[in-house]
Amino acid sequence: MQFQLVDSIGKKLKVVENIAAAIGLSNVTTQHTRAEDIKNRKFDFAVSRAVAPLGELWKWSRPILKKAEYQLGEETVASGLICLKGGDLAAEIEATDCRPKQLDIHSLFREDYFHEKYILYVSR
Repeated sequence: MQFQLVDSIGKKLKVVENIAAAIGLSNVTTQHTRAEDIKNRKFDFAVSRAVAPLGELWKWSRPILKKAEYQLGEETVASGLICLKGGDLAAEIEATDCRPKQLDIHSLFREDYFHEKYILYVSR
């Protein structure tokens, strides 16, 4: 399995490259660009922090996602966008044409930091 990190900030990529080299990971590559500038490449998943509203993240991610499904144990999962978001997301989700599955991170990690933090998954 290959992993590629795409980021517009070169310092983040250098850290990833150094950590991957230090622990012997050979299946991690980086690309210094923005997701919306990627051409002629397709990925299984796009993973993001809360760098933009969900509608924008989906607009940037959708063209680079494969149309594929994967078997994870007994569950079938389609390629898609996975992102970390915080706060009240009702209006942000309503403003999009996607209906993400939503996981409340605080239900997994009870620390106050994770209150009102969510993982959103939008399938292709």
